[in-house]
Amino acid sequence: MRTRKLLLTSAAIAVVTVGIGFDSGVTSSVMEASTFGNFHFALGSAELATTPTSLNVKFADELSGGGVAIEMSGMERLNVYLEPVEMPAGSYFETAVVGEVRNQERVIGKITHNQIGPKTTEVGVDFTELGDLSANGQVSVATYVDGTKTYETSLSIEEATTVGQVNSIRTAWAESYHWVCVNGSCSLMIDPEPAETITFAHDPSIQQPFNYLVFTIDGVESVVNPHTMEFYGNGLQWISIIGEDEQIALAP
Repeated sequence: MRTRKLLLTSAAIAVVTVGIGFDSGVTSSVMEASTFGNFHFALGSAELATTPTSLNVKFADELSGGGVAIEMSGMERLNVYLEPVEMPAGSYFETAVVGEVRNQERVIGKITHNQIGPKTTEVGVDFTELGDLSANGQVSVATYVDGTKTYETSLSIEEATTVGQVNSIRTAWAESYHWVCVNGSCSLMIDPEPAETITFAHDPSIQQPFNYLVFTIDGVESVVNPHTMEFYGNGLQWISIIGEDEQIALAP
């Protein structure tokens, strides 16, 4: 598990290379940066390249693992908007919230993406480090279309689980990720635009369109203090963050 203490240590060494770029507005490539009102630091082999409108995460090469962590300072909500992440076949991408739980650093929740085909993404969820705190030992998985819940199922929290597959017409489809921890529940969400369809692993006959795919664990809000929201991948060329805010994205 990557802890906040270790990550901050690795981010303390700044590397500046002017002109590394995703567009002509790039100002520098660094290991840490403050953008969108939040502090960011690089993970693994990645470097951060800032522009007037984005924070870009550049990987050393397609074999290197890396990403970016966003300081949350106990935020109840955080929405992160991306240019859809291009995922070649065989690549991996995850979104995780890391924080303090009963005086221990833990991965509070994680969404994983394994690109098992050119346009096929295997989506997984991992709340296992909160298994001893969950009110019911379950992770709720729900699809929403235009703000309306269209399907819901529950999965065991005891192990990391493959939720299903998204077979998209696009090579990149997830445009934002959201964290919310209020009213006794904590949720991680994926938001594609336009909507995608997930085929559930527990029953492939269930295929649900979604604007939001929402993973929720109940009964842990009072003991969770999020420190960072992290985006990490292997086999990627870059990740581009184009916005962050704390607005209400969805009220499950």
